[in-house]
Amino acid sequence: MSLIAKELISETITAVELNDKGEKILSMMNIFQVKHLPVVEKGKLINIIDEDDILVNGFDKKTSEYNLSNNKVYVNENCHIFNIIDRLAKNDLSIIPVVDEEENYMGSIAQQDIFQYFGDIFSFEFPGSIIELTIPVRDYSLQEISHIVESEHASIIGLMINDENPKDNFMDVIIKLNKKNISGIISAFERYEYKIKASYSSENYSLDTLKERYDALMHYLNV
Repeated sequence: MSLIAKELISETITAVELNDKGEKILSMMNIFQVKHLPVVEKGKLINIIDEDDILVNGFDKKTSEYNLSNNKVYVNENCHIFNIIDRLAKNDLSIIPVVDEEENYMGSIAQQDIFQYFGDIFSFEFPGSIIELTIPVRDYSLQEISHIVESEHASIIGLMINDENPKDNFMDVIIKLNKKNISGIISAFERYEYKIKASYSSENYSLDTLKERYDALMHYLNV
């Protein structure tokens, strides 16, 4: 699984054109189960249209006639998933457009796809816990992290790294463990002088609670 935008683009969401009318756009939003859609002209991203733009101003207008409430928000094709989440959360969007280096529109990532992605990579259907570590980039060692976890009779079943534009040469490492009681693991990391940024333990992770897990991750990342 990839952590960059171009690999997370939805295969179903299509863009709105300037001649599309509000009624058609609302129908598209309903089909895709989103409240926003990208507006594209000649392969270039123009803006994002919001469901409220149509509901407030009427169904019979063309896209070009709406006074769009959103700014031109997007991510670059190589944007890391953590930064995608940050952009989605800060702009309260249900989708985020993706563009290449020449700002050609490539597609969109749906918020729900991010939920599902975390569900896949962190195996939310299996009981366990999540620990987020903040580590100096030069000190990162997957072998040492695995050794610490295994010394407490647990295993890593999911791992994500955010080392894009690290602040002060630190990186965030989020690990999913197969153990619910992680007090011993946290103590072990602290003995090795690892900084625990956050931890979360739950009786059960299910696909029905992905939104709750997503919100927890937002809190972890200080979004």
